[in-house]
Amino acid sequence: MFIHIKQILYRVRNSIFIQNVGWVAGLSSVERIAAFLQTILIARALGITEYGVYGLLFGTIGFTASVTGLQMGLTATVFVARYKESNKAKARLVIQYVNRFSLIVSAVFFFVTLPFSKIISVWLLSSDQRVLAIVAGCALVSGSLLSGAQQGVAQGFEDFKAIALIRIITSVFTLLAIYPSAMVFGLEGVLILLLGSLFLQYLFLTFVVHKNQLELEFPKQGSGVKFGDLVMDFSVPSLLVNLLVGLAAWYGLFLLSKQGSGFDEVAIVNTGIQWRGSLLLVSSALGSVAIPAFSKMKGAGNAIAANKLINRLLWSNGVAALGVVIVVTLLADQILGFYGQGFVKGKAVFIILLAATIPQIMGNVYMQNLVGAGKMWLQLCLYIPFFMCSLPGFIFLIPKYSGMGYAVTMMLSTFVFALFAAGVFRKVKVTQ
Repeated sequence: MFIHIKQILYRVRNSIFIQNVGWVAGLSSVERIAAFLQTILIARALGITEYGVYGLLFGTIGFTASVTGLQMGLTATVFVARYKESNKAKARLVIQYVNRFSLIVSAVFFFVTLPFSKIISVWLLSSDQRVLAIVAGCALVSGSLLSGAQQGVAQGFEDFKAIALIRIITSVFTLLAIYPSAMVFGLEGVLILLLGSLFLQYLFLTFVVHKNQLELEFPKQGSGVKFGDLVMDFSVPSLLVNLLVGLAAWYGLFLLSKQGSGFDEVAIVNTGIQWRGSLLLVSSALGSVAIPAFSKMKGAGNAIAANKLINRLLWSNGVAALGVVIVVTLLADQILGFYGQGFVKGKAVFIILLAATIPQIMGNVYMQNLVGAGKMWLQLCLYIPFFMCSLPGFIFLIPKYSGMGYAVTMMLSTFVFALFAAGVFRKVKVTQ
C-alpha cells in the first residue's frame, strides 16, 4: 500500500501536466483574490451607478477585443503546441503570422475608432462627457489584442510558470494602485491604470516568447503553413463562437442599461458576472493547460488518453464549481455588502448568475477538447442553442424583469448549452 502511494506521488511530482495545472491553479487563486479586492475597491470609490458604467464599458471592451482579434491567441496556443517539437519551421511561421496580425489590427482599430469617441460615448454610455473613457477603452482593446496574442504563444510553449509569475506581478501592481487612481481620477483613472498594467504584461510576455524560441532553436524564418488555412479552419469559427456568445451577453447588459433603473442594475449584474468569472477563470485556466495537451494527443492520434482527460476534467471542474457556488451563496449578504449597501438588494440575481456557471463549466470541458482537436466548426454548432436561448430571453425578459430577467436567461441558456454539448459529444468521436 505504501509503495503504491509512493508511486502515485512520484508520478504526480514528475507529471508536466500536473505541474502546469499547479502553476495555473496558483495563478488563478492569486488573480481571483486580486480581482475581487479590485472590484470592491472600484465599486467603493466610484459608487453603484458609476460602477455600472464601468461594468458596461469593460464588458464592451472584452467583447470587442475577442471579436476584433480573430482569436489569434488561441490559434497560436493550439498550433505552437502541436508543431513546437515536430516541425519548428511551422511553429515559427504561426508565431510570425499571429504577431503581425495583432500589431496591424490593434493599430488600425485604435486610429479608426478614435475620431468617433464622442459618438460612441453618447450611444453606449448615454453621455457626451465620457470621451476620455472611450479613448482609454479603445486603447485597452488594442492592448488586449497584443497581450492576448503573446499570451497565446506562451501557452503554446506551455511555459505556464512564467505566465503565472507575470500575471501575478501585474495583478498585484494594479491592485495596489487601483483605489487611489479611482478616487483621484475616477473611471478614467481606472481605465488608464489597467492600460498600463496590460502594457507591462505585453513586454514581459514578449521576452518569455523570445526566450522559448531561442531555447528550442527555432529558425529565424518559418515555413509550411498558410495564413488562409489557419484563419478559415480555426480562427473564423472560433471568432464566430465569440460573436455568438459575446454578442448575446453584451446585448443583455446594453439593454439592461437602458431600463428605468439604468446603470444600478448593470452594476448588480456585473458583480454576478465578476464572480461567475472567478469560476470560469479556474475552468479556463485548466483549459489553457488542457488545450495544448489535447492538441498534442490529436497530433499523436491518442484518442483514449484524450477521453480519460475529459472525464477527469468533468469531475474536477464540476465538484470544484459546485462547492464554490454553495459557499458563496451562504455568504452572499456579506459579499455584496462589501461592494456597498445598494448591492445587497440584488442577492437573488447574484446567486442565480453564480449557479449558472456550473453547467457552463461542464460544457466548456467538451469545448476545450474540440479546440485542441481543431474541430472549430463543430464547436460553433454546439454554441448555436445557447445563442438561440439567450438573445430572445434578454429581449423579452429584461424589459419586464430587469436584472432578474438577465439572470434567469443566463441560467436557462447555459443549461441548454451543457445538455446539447454532452449529447452531441456522445454521438460524435471528436477526438479521432
